[in-house]
Amino acid sequence: MIAFIFGSTLVAWVMYYIIMGLKKRKPEIMDNPMARVLAILFVFAGVIVDVFYNLTVGSIIFFQIPKQLLFTTRLQDNMYTGGWRSKLANTLCSVLDRLDPDHCGRK
Repeated sequence: MIAFIFGSTLVAWVMYYIIMGLKKRKPEIMDNPMARVLAILFVFAGVIVDVFYNLTVGSIIFFQIPKQLLFTTRLQDNMYTGGWRSKLANTLCSVLDRLDPDHCGRK
């Protein structure tokens, strides 16, 4: 179980890191048709990884059945609820915000 959580987190983090890099280079990518197609495919794969991560690991670490498909949406829903889930969501958002400021849309 720990290996699954660790491995899934590593894959999700690498996908997030790459997609945020693509986001920063969007003007360059949009000028190149081949790069644009590859970026779209990679973002699509990233969404699939995100949904899988949220439905599995997200459910395990938050001890809750998901009401949403994306992990960031789960974090946003838990950020202001109070208690340990709120602390965990804010901590994880702080990590995500390092690559994409205001990724979680905190107030």
